[in-house]
Amino acid sequence: MAESTYQCDIVTPEKSVYAGQVHFVAVPGTGGEMGILDRHAPTVSTLKPGAIRIKADEGASEPTDLFVVSGGYVQIGSGRVTVLADRAARVSDIDKEQVAARIADLEQQLGGMAEDDPKRAFTDALLKWEEVKLNAVQG
Repeated sequence: MAESTYQCDIVTPEKSVYAGQVHFVAVPGTGGEMGILDRHAPTVSTLKPGAIRIKADEGASEPTDLFVVSGGYVQIGSGRVTVLADRAARVSDIDKEQVAARIADLEQQLGGMAEDDPKRAFTDALLKWEEVKLNAVQG
């Protein structure tokens, strides 16, 4: 591997979503987007919902991989970037029509729930995740 690459891992509580050598990663930090190259200062930060852009090769002008996360944490240091995400998906795997249908279903469910329904917060979180995915595929 070239000297300017490092290990990047994106994991959720359910599975490993990505693992590979990369040249550059951009993550949606809560304080703003963070661009990460090899030898970045050790950092731990929270993530907001948004896109993770990965460039595996130094010469790449466009991201070689694109993911969306619902939030979580990023840890940078020791030749490695680890993203611990609540939810994550590869943008190329997202089906726009399925997401739009899921949003409509969740909105209908929320419309029929009382404000104090204990399932409301969970359903609202699912809706926000589907909206993040839809925004990612729309561009």
